[in-house]
Order: sequence, then C-alpha cells, then structure tokens
Amino acid sequence: MDCGTGGIEISFPSIEIVSYLQKEKVYEVVRDYSIEYERLWIDQQMRATVGKFCTKHTLEEIYITKFD
Repeated sequence: MDCGTGGIEISFPSIEIVSYLQKEKVYEVVRDYSIEYERLWIDQQMRATVGKFCTKHTLEEIYITKFD
C-alpha cells in the first residue's frame, strides 16, 4: 500500500487486518454485498485511512516516531 507525505511516496508491503463476521450475519452480509464484502468494507476503507494518515504526518513521524 502506497501513500505520500511531503512529496515522498512511502510503500507499506503489507498491513494485516483481522476481521470477524458474526455467524448470524453471514447470510445477510453476503446477500447484500456479495462474497467480496471485505474488499468494500475493509480494503477500500484501509486505503483511504492510510492515505489520510500519511498526508497529516511527516516521514519522520511515520517511520520513526509512531512506528519505531
């Protein structure tokens, strides 16, 4: 996943996200959003969130201060 900060593009090789869907909600969720619901609900939201985070922080904050 890529993001930019201060004119520099940073690449995160992977971001691990763990999600659980309640057993009783599986049919309803798959019916309404298809089996690809995670792409819509999680993947696209994560890309947007990472993009916002990177634009609000410096390279030093991202690589050193926040994730050291």
